[in-house]
Amino acid sequence: MRKNTTFRTAKIASSPLKKYHPAPLVRFFVAELSESHMSVTRKFLDWNQPALPAAVNYLLSEYTVLGAADLSNVITVVPGRRAGRRLLELLIEAADRQYVRLTPPIIDTAGRLPEQLYESHKSFATPLVNKFAWTAALRRLDDSVIRSIIPDPPADNDISRWVAFGELLWNQHRELAAEGLDFQDVIERGSEVSAFDESERWAVLSEIQATCLKMLDDLELWDLQSARLFAIRHQECQIDKDIVLIGTADLNLATRQMLDQVSDRVTALIHAPQRMSRRFDGYGCISPDAWNGVPVEIASEQFVVVDGPADQATAVLDTLADYEGRYRIDEVTVG
Repeated sequence: MRKNTTFRTAKIASSPLKKYHPAPLVRFFVAELSESHMSVTRKFLDWNQPALPAAVNYLLSEYTVLGAADLSNVITVVPGRRAGRRLLELLIEAADRQYVRLTPPIIDTAGRLPEQLYESHKSFATPLVNKFAWTAALRRLDDSVIRSIIPDPPADNDISRWVAFGELLWNQHRELAAEGLDFQDVIERGSEVSAFDESERWAVLSEIQATCLKMLDDLELWDLQSARLFAIRHQECQIDKDIVLIGTADLNLATRQMLDQVSDRVTALIHAPQRMSRRFDGYGCISPDAWNGVPVEIASEQFVVVDGPADQATAVLDTLADYEGRYRIDEVTVG
């Protein structure tokens, strides 16, 4: 089994409260990724047709037997809910055209997929409960300890500011957990980075994190991100269904680690020709470095030069009008 060591840059402050955060930018060791012998299966789709119709063609061809397409044992994973609704519409239309009896798949988003891969033993804390739990854990610290991470803490009766700090810590917890880390991991792995000198303050954050999770546990509640980390670290991920990734161009590290544990049931559909396989990673996600410097062929007549924002908006409307209704609204991207 071959191992790769991966480094990632994590932004630690991204809110108006960033001046209170222990470090504005920390580059730290994220994880050591292992390539399993049972890797995710990648399938390349013809990009001369839109991605969702191409995915529908794959699903029906792969799962249709004797005039019936039973996808009840399939989880299709799409980037968002709108794509999921459109996928279902296209499946129904294609099955009707082909006179195929369709049993639709489970359609989920990448953000919700992890909960399909492990068993939850407790109810999850709501966002509101999480914010208050982090706030309460922060306020339990001695004043001198609080000042080590918040030089100018709020007054005792300034509840809104305390909750804002609690929410900031909760958001940081979520960002790190998405990369398979908790606050203690930052302390342990940050020592590998010469510029890292925030161990003491991260130790305070780790204490707050432990207190918060203990409070939730006392309430018989589970923190969603911590539950995922527990499942990853204890190899609890399992699935008795096929997973088909459709257009999931970017998956966080925690999701990838969970998919590694069920990789024999996972297929990633990549909307590109096989000759571009090196521009996508083992999960079907875009490899940014491989796309740097790739020329985008846009003819000069495709450019429209205008004077200002109002003219730009008018030009967009004119372009949409020129389509004369050939495309659905969800087939057009304005960006």
